[in-house]
Amino acid sequence: MKLKTIVLLVAPSCSGKSRFAKKIKEAAESEFLSCAILSSDEIRRELLCDSGMHKMHAKMMSVSNEAFTLLNQRLDYHTRYPINTDVVVVDTTGPSEEFRNSILAIADKNHYKIVLYGFDFTFSVLEKFIESGQGDRFVSSKHHKKFREEVLPKLNRKAYSEVKIFKSPEEVDKYQIEF
Repeated sequence: MKLKTIVLLVAPSCSGKSRFAKKIKEAAESEFLSCAILSSDEIRRELLCDSGMHKMHAKMMSVSNEAFTLLNQRLDYHTRYPINTDVVVVDTTGPSEEFRNSILAIADKNHYKIVLYGFDFTFSVLEKFIESGQGDRFVSSKHHKKFREEVLPKLNRKAYSEVKIFKSPEEVDKYQIEF
């Protein structure tokens, strides 16, 4: 991974994106690089003044538009002078092509590369991940199916500096992040 990089995590809810984002941050900081995690879930909680609200709560979903507007603004701030954070991790499901295009536009404007990590687990693997306590039961087969049928096929892989699609939680755990 190179400096001046946006890391876009794309996966269904409860698949381990936030855990992987923390792993990236730890790796960056061990190399004395600045790193920020921009999480749509955390921004929603901030807007609602409730740090403990479950990510699938109806109120969380009701502030999605505001959360994504703030996420884009913060990404723009982190990736331009005078801040220029070395690595910015965008921790969100990344479901809409419009959202991904807004990330690409910010990266292009501010001269950042984008690395995309996708989590394409089969639903049976995802259920085992949930049973192990690393996810939770709010993941539905409908949400997983939508991700596999509507999000992954629409990824414009050529728009990203690097694309890595993980097929299992074990693959994610074994992956070595290098800068």
